[in-house]
Amino acid sequence: MHEVYSAAGFAGRPPEWQRYHRMYHTSSAELAALATKSRPGLLVLYHQLFWGTTDEALVAEVKQGYERKVVSGRDLDVF
Repeated sequence: MHEVYSAAGFAGRPPEWQRYHRMYHTSSAELAALATKSRPGLLVLYHQLFWGTTDEALVAEVKQGYERKVVSGRDLDVF
């Protein structure tokens, strides 16, 4: 499980928020790189910052750099 923000939606954020999110959160591309190194059996996205994207689009962003199973988690999901 890992938090993530949409790299596609990031560009539309104001500069001060971009600095904040870059420092304290993980982009979809960064998460893909981390997951490639750690190779979880299932990568569950949570605390997602969509910024205009959908669950499917955010999963697709991560899957551009990570080939294994990725799902967008929701409250009360069980895996």
